[in-house]
Amino acid sequence: MKKQLIFSLLLLLCVIALKAQNTFMSQPATQAILMSPGETGQFRGLTRAIISHRQNWNGFYTTNNQTHYIAYDQKFLKQPKKPDWLGLGAVVVQNKTANNSFSITQVQLQGNYYRLLTEKIEASLGLALGFTQYSLDLSNEKWGNQYNGLGFDPGLPSNEADDRVNTIKPLLNTGLSISYTFSKEQKIWASWGLINLLPQRSNWLSTSQTLARGTNSFLFTMEKRLSVVSEIVPRLLIYKKSKQTSYLIGSSYRFSMNEKMVRNKNYFEGGLYLNSTKWLTATLGAKIDNLTLTGSIDIATNRLIKYTRFPMAFELSLLYAFRPRAMYNTAIF
Repeated sequence: MKKQLIFSLLLLLCVIALKAQNTFMSQPATQAILMSPGETGQFRGLTRAIISHRQNWNGFYTTNNQTHYIAYDQKFLKQPKKPDWLGLGAVVVQNKTANNSFSITQVQLQGNYYRLLTEKIEASLGLALGFTQYSLDLSNEKWGNQYNGLGFDPGLPSNEADDRVNTIKPLLNTGLSISYTFSKEQKIWASWGLINLLPQRSNWLSTSQTLARGTNSFLFTMEKRLSVVSEIVPRLLIYKKSKQTSYLIGSSYRFSMNEKMVRNKNYFEGGLYLNSTKWLTATLGAKIDNLTLTGSIDIATNRLIKYTRFPMAFELSLLYAFRPRAMYNTAIF
């Protein structure tokens, strides 16, 4: 039915930040490279790979809504006596809704130049190029013309001009990251991203509309050591487009079972975040050597409760960062 399709599209616009152009994930640590090219290569290690899967509000008008996210980045041009490097990476995101009848696929290649300005201040500037593909498949939908008076008859023509619509739009993002190290126990950094610099117009679905452009994203993070085996990591993530602003604010707590785990930078982590669209996010994860596994649950407290059989979203992320042991004592790696 058209009503089912319309509600499915509206849900996707909620799940993807700011009108189907910027994917929203509930885990800021894995989303940073997506929201700002200035975060490319910003991690402890030499190479990094991220895989995330998100199940969005399952049961929303009987539709299936999913997000798949893959990212890879790596440091280049590292010199021991000159702490500057170039980070290169790629990000692929796909969103599917309305039982896979509507999908958005975003592909981008990005680079980032990092420079150590002083002993305590680091800065980087990044750029991303790519494209976004919008696909709509209406061949399995039910239309008013296909009812014969007694019920639905798939043999009747829908009289729709196009059952499948595809359009591709270019993508250009830029970003800046800066950090300040107070001591070995405390560090703070901020990332800014300007998403979709190019003007985009689309006439698909028989409309002419300007897609999300010029979205600003901000990520503020702090690491504060509390004891030998624990630390707290407050985070604030903000998306701002015109007069619309959404945010995710909260903190995670990391703890290790013993000092050996601390030396190897292994820990367990749990967090709680509040989203401005009125849902709570609880995260739980663990880092063992080069591998980090994080799961999260979003609990809706807004109108989504009325339209879902199960007002929760689930997200699972797997992050692998290769860090050679010879680089364990360096600040950059």
